[in-house]
Amino acid sequence: MMDATITAQPLAEKLPRDSDGWLLCSYCGMRTELLDSSEDIYGKDYGPVYRCPIGCGWVGCHKDSAKRKPLGRIANLELRRAKQAAHVAFDALWKRKGYLLGGRRQHYREARRNGYRWLAGQLGISEDVCHIGMMSVEGCHRVIEVCKPYDRGWR
Repeated sequence: MMDATITAQPLAEKLPRDSDGWLLCSYCGMRTELLDSSEDIYGKDYGPVYRCPIGCGWVGCHKDSAKRKPLGRIANLELRRAKQAAHVAFDALWKRKGYLLGGRRQHYREARRNGYRWLAGQLGISEDVCHIGMMSVEGCHRVIEVCKPYDRGWR
């Protein structure tokens, strides 16, 4: 009889890349392909996307990114839905709480950065990987749990 050991997936981790720095699929480890348009995926062009060549998932790129920086790790449907839900919970919190900190108004980027710093502490993970785009499904679920006590339906 074999002893089945379950290895927990990290809540968040750096994007997997090959030795040339190319983005790898988070599921199968294959080198992704970069498409100039997301029209084949969404039916409308939202810009370039990285896609797994065997169909495990995809991820879009930051707008106006000359280097075509991915928004996060390659995501399948389950992870995309989890990321969307995590963003709903977290973005509402940092936008509401973050702009006013210590009685002074913060710039959008500063408020977001402080929000992610707080979230890293709550999740017990490094600030380097604390971004919803880098999170696993479990990580996204934890974001929702952590933000839930602060939700007052102000979305």
